[in-house]
Amino acid sequence: MESGESPSPADVTGAFRGACHGGHLATAQYLHAHGADPHWRGYDGLTPLDVARGQGAGDVVRWLRGPGAAGAAEETTSGRPPASHRQ
Repeated sequence: MESGESPSPADVTGAFRGACHGGHLATAQYLHAHGADPHWRGYDGLTPLDVARGQGAGDVVRWLRGPGAAGAAEETTSGRPPASHRQ
């Protein structure tokens, strides 16, 4: 990305997933407000909620599951995408 160039939606979402993984709630909230996709799945098939839970980032998990992120994130316990995201 060039200096002064806006990040792409993919860049914002990737950073969002990283913030969730690292337990950085304020950063995750900022990136979500700037268009990050909480449903995006990484190469491992996990959502930002899945990675936050895996890292023990309880405050991020609670936010993703609650009204802060508009309840947008869904859990995957079977390893399969939630029904609403299957094709």
